[in-house]
Amino acid sequence: MLVSLVMLACGSRSSADTAIVQNQQVKDCVEVLLFHGKQRCVTCRMIEQGAQALVNAQFAEQVKQGKVVMRVVDLSKKENEALAEKYQVAFSSLILVQHKGGKEKTDNLTEFAFANARTNPDVFKAELQKRINEALK
Repeated sequence: MLVSLVMLACGSRSSADTAIVQNQQVKDCVEVLLFHGKQRCVTCRMIEQGAQALVNAQFAEQVKQGKVVMRVVDLSKKENEALAEKYQVAFSSLILVQHKGGKEKTDNLTEFAFANARTNPDVFKAELQKRINEALK
């Protein structure tokens, strides 16, 4: 419950506008999607810092090859509404998306990230690295 309250405090928004998401053919890759609101708490920032540090350090080659993509998405911007709607995100979230063979598989790491990014950053990074590696297979 505390995690939910923190996530809501970090930038909730209403989903009054429903966007139509077009089907796009995406090449095989793993996306690390970090959604956040206009106002961000310390934990939200720690999630971004930890995820960015991990991706840059452990997946630099895969990033260059386009196999790993990290996107930081501001939910308060109109141009991001369709993406937020596609992944059913209305508040700060960490979503891992595996694009493989024209299909998507999502892994919502939000609860885990909020529970560990600030207080157990090594645990957070280790699990995120494990999940990205699994998604790359």
